[in-house]
Amino acid sequence: MEKYYKTLNLEITATLEEVKEKYNQLVEEFNPEKQEDDLKDFFTEEQNKIKEAYRNILENIINSNEEDKKDNGLQDENEGEFHDLGEYQVSEETKFSDNEPLDGAIKVVSFCFPIVGGILYFVHMNKSPQKAKDACHMALWGMGISLLLNILAAMGG
Repeated sequence: MEKYYKTLNLEITATLEEVKEKYNQLVEEFNPEKQEDDLKDFFTEEQNKIKEAYRNILENIINSNEEDKKDNGLQDENEGEFHDLGEYQVSEETKFSDNEPLDGAIKVVSFCFPIVGGILYFVHMNKSPQKAKDACHMALWGMGISLLLNILAAMGG
């Protein structure tokens, strides 16, 4: 969790208001639309890191607030509903999603055997969106390269 606070240049003791304020400042500062064309990819990547950090910090704050309520014997009136995180809407099901990328060896398998990538996409779709995205991208690349090689082989022989 500490890395997310570092991404936003905040202390781990920052308040919710400080987190929101810093997020808005950094998103504006790293807006790729305001950059030169050769820097847009870099600023897009940085802005995505900022958004991921913000989402994870807010989810952590929500989780800790829910634990505090349970410890104090208070009920959550919004239990099972969506929590308002501004730009993000996080349901109970997706609050604990895994944002780790797909393992390199599995990416190779998804590339070489696109059907495996397609299956992995559906397996990881809800709980691990980054893994699903990686599997889908590798499967699509594998299909595209395969199609291109088949066309070239048909033209050459």
